[in-house]
Amino acid sequence: MDRVYGARAGPTGPKRASRPTANRTALSNQIDLGSSSAGRYETNKSRCQAVADLRFRRQVERLHRLGPRATAEFLAELGANYLIRQPIEQLLERYSRLDPAAVRAVGGDKFPAVPIHLVDGGVP
Repeated sequence: MDRVYGARAGPTGPKRASRPTANRTALSNQIDLGSSSAGRYETNKSRCQAVADLRFRRQVERLHRLGPRATAEFLAELGANYLIRQPIEQLLERYSRLDPAAVRAVGGDKFPAVPIHLVDGGVP
């Protein structure tokens, strides 16, 4: 038996065993693949988006802790990879005109608190 998905080598080389279908993966518990109502899909999609948003926030916070040089390198690489350096420079110009004290005064220097949701079966 070959180590590639538990397959056996055939006359033309290793043959891969079939993988589980998408409906049978652990991911299907989180994401509806269209087998049920659209409302449930939207709810699961919202949950996935919320997790992705939280991950994005944490990554931005980590990048910020690395300091201005790392942030500049990140923005330069982003601009070069997607040929959007000029729009990035325009946004930087606009944001650099903001008064840091005013941004802090309105809470714009921190992300808002993450909402807490009651899990099904939880005790309030």
